Amino acid sequence: MSVARPTGKYSAPMLDPDGWPQADEDTFYDQAQKYHQTLHEVTRVLEICREQRVRVFEEGAWSGAAANTTNEALGANIDQLMTLQDYLATVITWHRHTADLIEQAKSDIGDRVDAAHREIALLERDLALDYEKKVTAIHSLVRAAHAANVGVVSRTAQLILESDRWRPPKNGLKDLHNPKTPTPDMPSLMAPADPKLVSRRPSQSGRAGHGRHHAPAEPGGRTVSGATQPPARGCARPRWYVRLLFARPTSRKAR
Repeated sequence: MSVARPTGKYSAPMLDPDGWPQADEDTFYDQAQKYHQTLHEVTRVLEICREQRVRVFEEGAWSGAAANTTNEALGANIDQLMTLQDYLATVITWHRHTADLIEQAKSDIGDRVDAAHREIALLERDLALDYEKKVTAIHSLVRAAHAANVGVVSRTAQLILESDRWRPPKNGLKDLHNPKTPTPDMPSLMAPADPKLVSRRPSQSGRAGHGRHHAPAEPGGRTVSGATQPPARGCARPRWYVRLLFARPTSRKAR
């Protein structure tokens, strides 16, 4: 399920405005899964066409001028199916790449907010500080966390914009047909303004089903080798998807 928006006494000022991606990564994962199912269906049709071509034409079941014409037409159809496979691989890996970026951003922001709350709890228990100094220090932590979180959202939006001419990674189509290949971890998007705000928790990026760690995907699942590689030049992607990052908040699913 989607990464939940952090909660806590100071979460709101650390996240608003523009410090939390409002896009739902599951929307992109689910769409990728639907396209993956379509890819399986196209691949099955392609396999049948190839098998029939060998049986009918290459093994001599039908020959002559009419057979040659039909064979050429079938070959053209096979080429079109292979092109469709490539297009689907591009769409699938782009949706997964985008979902991974959104999920990683939320994970990093959640870690930062948790770390800031721990620092605030220490300040509140510090008997050596008077009330005014505590308030000043807490406000400073909240402002620093908010600025860093806005930076993560901005960086995520930029990465998605940079993928507007996305092409699947090398061997991307092969990996989609062999989902047991492990997926590399997503790099962290965190660039904290204050080292104290960095959580010491291990990275939670990636997915296994609806989890937050990488694992081999099930057939038709949401995680695939190479899906998080940097974008290359190629097939254009619609830029309006990025607006989802700044959409109005919707109800979040629980962690």
